[in-house]
Amino acid sequence: NNQRTIKEQSKNNQRTIKEQSKKNIATLKDINNLYETYKETIAAITKSQKIIQIIDTLFSIPVFKASQFSQISGIPLKTCERNIRQLYEAEILHSDNQEKQRTYFFKELLAIIQ
Repeated sequence: NNQRTIKEQSKNNQRTIKEQSKKNIATLKDINNLYETYKETIAAITKSQKIIQIIDTLFSIPVFKASQFSQISGIPLKTCERNIRQLYEAEILHSDNQEKQRTYFFKELLAIIQ
C-alpha cells in the first residue's frame, strides 16, 4: 500500500511538472512574440537608435519610473522621458497618472507574466 501510494504520488508529481513546463514554454513563446512585435513598433514610434536598450529595459522592468528606466537602460533621463511619453501616447505604456514621480506599466507584458 505504501509503495503504491508513493508511485501514485510520483506519477502525479511528474504530471504536474509536465503541465507546468508546458505552461512555462507557452509563456516564454508569448513573451518572445511580444518582444518581436514591439521591437518594430517601438522603433517606428521612437525613431531611436537605442531601440534594443529601450525594449530590453521594458522587458526587464515592466513597472518603472523614468529615472529607473534611465538608470537601467543607460539612456539619458531626458531622452527616456521623451521615449516614455511617446510610448504612453501610443498606448503601449500606461501610468498611475501621478503629477510627479509617475509610475509606468507595460500592461501587455504584465498580463503574460502574471
